[in-house]
Formats: sequence, C-alpha cells, structure tokens
Amino acid sequence: MDDDLSELMDAVRKPYVARFTGLVALIDAFCDAHLTVEYRRLCREMAVAV
Repeated sequence: MDDDLSELMDAVRKPYVARFTGLVALIDAFCDAHLTVEYRRLCREMAVAV
C-alpha cells in the first residue's frame, strides 16, 4: 500500500474499509489507463470525502 493510500485509510470508518479498498482498485485502474497520478490522488481523496 502506498503512503498516500495509507494516510487516506485512516479517514475511512471501519465498516467501509473493504468497500473503499475495492473502490480504490477501480479508481486506480481507470486513472492508470486514462489519467495522471495527480488525478488518481484527487479521485482517492474524493472517495474518502463521500
């Protein structure tokens, strides 16, 4: 797990950790294929905020 993700995981409530991990996998795959690392970081942050 990279440092950015481990910091975000601290903000995720325990019942949602598994769902968040799955969502991050989808986000990362999409961003790696179509966007930049900066967008991946922003998308992860938005996922935590919701």
